[in-house]
Amino acid sequence: MSVNRRNLFLVVAGAMFVSVVMAAIFVPDWLESRRQAEAARLEQECQLLAEDGNWEGLEVAAVQWTKVDPQAADAWLNAAEAVQQQGRLDETIEFLLQVPQKDPKSRHAFLYASEMQLGEARQPAQGLETLARLRRMAPSAEAVRSKLISLYAMTLQRERMIEEIRDAFQYRAEPPEAYVYLMIADHLSFTNGFQLNTQWLAAEPDSELFAVARSLQLADTLRKLENQTPETQIQREAAEAELVNLSEKFPQNRTLILAAIRTAIDDEDVAQVGQLLDSLPAAVEPDSLSLRYKGWHLMKTGQAAEAEQSYLKSIALLPLDWHSWHELANVLRQQARLEDAAAAAELAVIGKELRKDCMALPDAGKANPELLSRMYSYASAVGANDVAAAIRFRLGY
Repeated sequence: MSVNRRNLFLVVAGAMFVSVVMAAIFVPDWLESRRQAEAARLEQECQLLAEDGNWEGLEVAAVQWTKVDPQAADAWLNAAEAVQQQGRLDETIEFLLQVPQKDPKSRHAFLYASEMQLGEARQPAQGLETLARLRRMAPSAEAVRSKLISLYAMTLQRERMIEEIRDAFQYRAEPPEAYVYLMIADHLSFTNGFQLNTQWLAAEPDSELFAVARSLQLADTLRKLENQTPETQIQREAAEAELVNLSEKFPQNRTLILAAIRTAIDDEDVAQVGQLLDSLPAAVEPDSLSLRYKGWHLMKTGQAAEAEQSYLKSIALLPLDWHSWHELANVLRQQARLEDAAAAAELAVIGKELRKDCMALPDAGKANPELLSRMYSYASAVGANDVAAAIRFRLGY
């Protein structure tokens, strides 16, 4: 190759290299500029289509917008509105749940999606999952905590409810009703519990969770009726028979077993209580309720020292449970420890009265400052320090 041809080759190669470098620098910027311009155009188009009520057109434009800019929350929200207006609930929820989690609008989108899932979309289990996901996204959101805690209570997921409340304490995000739910946690029962679980079970007929909660709340309501009639007696017998069927269908269901133990204790059936305690799933850690029931059985079978330890373990897990203090007082009397028994009995009386007042509230979230102040004193006395600290913070002590 001659010198001139070699120089020409180097010049051409250098020019090509510069062109490649320049393209690498400027082409992405140009493409991004085009993308942003297209996103802006689609945003304006969606606004006009929404104002005109052109839902089919809005759907087309919004879906295109989500492809151009997947991180645009308004793109997904416009798509959700478009299909909702056309009566397509499942797709509405799908679009709402696509709103990027880092965008503040995702909280409202997820909350709205969960409400639809729990209501007209008939996806209650998924609604619970959406709320749990939202709680992980926004652990300090009191509105989300409130819905989760109430739903766990309504579906008799006692341990999950307690865990949720205690987790909320860490963020000062517990709703006002949380303290009331803890006071009645030993026996959750709601006037609308049967109705809501019936609705959710109709949406998901194979759900063990909703079937159990529905039947237990119905049976509980019928047992507590002051004026029993032949008709309500028939209903109660049918409800009890349904519980037997569910126990056979779901023999490892902890909620059903604990409810059966409670009934056996009311009937003073010591042998049945022992059998039911043995049937509790071994893989699950004992909770305050099963430990209290175990204490009752140990007391009735003449094992006072072991019963005391079981009650103390129960109290350590849920200090607000007045029943555990009451039964601890009984077992302490059996051991002639009268001073300790009197102290436990005094706490039991205070807790029992508080629980009664909580049950009388028309709305669990409407506990007045006087009731909260009494709860604070009781929580402090029984060693429920997390509850006492939360109430103190709310009351501004």
